[in-house]
Amino acid sequence: MGVLPSMGVITPSSILSIPMAMLRDHIASCSAFQTWVNEETAQRAKTRVHIVAFDPQTKDLPFAHVYMTDDWETVSIAGGAAEWFETTRSLDVCFQGPIPPELADNADDAMLDFLNHMGAILEDMLALAGQAGYVAINAIRMVDPAWRNDDDEVPIEGDLHGITFRITWGL
Repeated sequence: MGVLPSMGVITPSSILSIPMAMLRDHIASCSAFQTWVNEETAQRAKTRVHIVAFDPQTKDLPFAHVYMTDDWETVSIAGGAAEWFETTRSLDVCFQGPIPPELADNADDAMLDFLNHMGAILEDMLALAGQAGYVAINAIRMVDPAWRNDDDEVPIEGDLHGITFRITWGL
């Protein structure tokens, strides 16, 4: 794993920071994500992939949030006569986005629209997986199914959907 350029002044350089930066870059490079966040380039889309938790009211929707869970682990498995090691790691990513006003009164269509975007992003992520400079994703697991915020949250956060996946790469 090499050192990657950062959006700020700090360069990711450890087993904790490099994967977060790589997954952020991976998501931002997906054309479906760029379309969903209405950004024309991966560099611009990267501003919509966060690695720090924040109040959704303070950020532009839609966005992705890449983070470590409290059960984060790294696993190395030895193999072969040369005793090489493969490492497996995972991070979670939560996607949140506003419900288009024209779909606000049709919960089924609003959910299907959101799931169409999420499915396209996942397909793009898998298509990039393993290519030079991208995370070698070997599994995506939904850890928090798609949801729509409650009516009492709408005045505070807006009318939005969210979903969370665990992204695993390596062996």
